[in-house]
Amino acid sequence: MEYSKHFVCFLDILGFKNLIANSTSLNEIGEIGHLLGYFKYFHEKFNNADANDILRFTTKEKTTKIELNLKLKTSFFSDSIILSFEVVEFRQDLMQLYYIINQIAELAFEVTLYCGRFMRGGLTYGDLYHENDVCFGPALIEAVQLEKDAVYPRISVAPKVIDYTSGDFPLKHLNIEQDRRMKRTFAYIQREILSTDLTGQIPIHYIDFLWRYLPESEAIANRLKDVILTQLNKDYDDYIMRKYVWFANCYNFLLGSYTQHKIAPIDINSSLLDDYKYQNQGCEEPNYLLPQ
Repeated sequence: MEYSKHFVCFLDILGFKNLIANSTSLNEIGEIGHLLGYFKYFHEKFNNADANDILRFTTKEKTTKIELNLKLKTSFFSDSIILSFEVVEFRQDLMQLYYIINQIAELAFEVTLYCGRFMRGGLTYGDLYHENDVCFGPALIEAVQLEKDAVYPRISVAPKVIDYTSGDFPLKHLNIEQDRRMKRTFAYIQREILSTDLTGQIPIHYIDFLWRYLPESEAIANRLKDVILTQLNKDYDDYIMRKYVWFANCYNFLLGSYTQHKIAPIDINSSLLDDYKYQNQGCEEPNYLLPQ
């Protein structure tokens, strides 16, 4: 038994414990069943996937198959999920990172949109042992701490995952700025999937599935709005409500700034609103993260 290098993501389903504790009606029990059914589907889809046969890029000239050299694993327990991506061999073009972040963004988005539940998590890279339902290691401990530090419904990303000059990565000797293909890939990841919260003492980089999926269709944007309003209309205490107020602010910001949907913004009638007006910083794309 020994560690190997993994990207590892620890995810927590917000409000799941309360849902279980208060599940007395048939509707509430049905909601739990629906959520668990989705996770069973995702678990099977994830574990049956061959990461070397998933990512393809199609141009006018040809379709290119990208071999990712990743081993995908999942573990589910209570309200928590562990996703790990064992790195068999590093690619030199950031496509592994592109694939990993997309997979996590898709899961968080679908759980919110189709199950009405928000997720919080942390993604990092390091030593991990993950076989079947046995999972432990320094990388998992770090991912759990990142999840706690995320505070709001988002998946925070360790700075060393963002910064490929980190000594932990075999890519540390590569100059992304001089390689146009890598620079384009890294810029795309940042522009489409990552955001940075600059309001605290240290920046928090996080996977932003709103940025990734909200512009796709007006129907999706409307459905997501209903999900957010359902949470805002519940009788939560301030500690819990501020998480959904934050998310609603991000939704309004992206709806008004980056999409053409003709949807009215969410009217947030909350005393917490003044404390969580982030002046759009919570949803900005992190251009400054590109290596200088």
